[in-house]
Amino acid sequence: MTGRHSPTGFTLVEAMVASMILLLVMGPSWPLGRPRDEIPQRHRRTARSSQVLQQKMEDVRLCSWSQMQTLPATFTDPRDTAGIYAGKIRPARTTLPITTARPPS
Repeated sequence: MTGRHSPTGFTLVEAMVASMILLLVMGPSWPLGRPRDEIPQRHRRTARSSQVLQQKMEDVRLCSWSQMQTLPATFTDPRDTAGIYAGKIRPARTTLPITTARPPS
């Protein structure tokens, strides 16, 4: 035996230096994964908002004209405890002219 040893692995110092370099390179990109986690929550909120608006439109559709005149200008979802799905009804900006039908001549 010659006493020489062939290097087959990394020393502790080399592994620590490699870890520090990896940390310096990957550390700043860590927050980039956060929006990926927020996408499903955004989709759930959009879907729930659509459901709330659809329900409100169905409620309005079933109202008579006199009931429609007394509807509140704001709405909320009673099951929403955080107040996320609340809105305001904007008044219409356009008016339709009312014409009387002429009898056929």
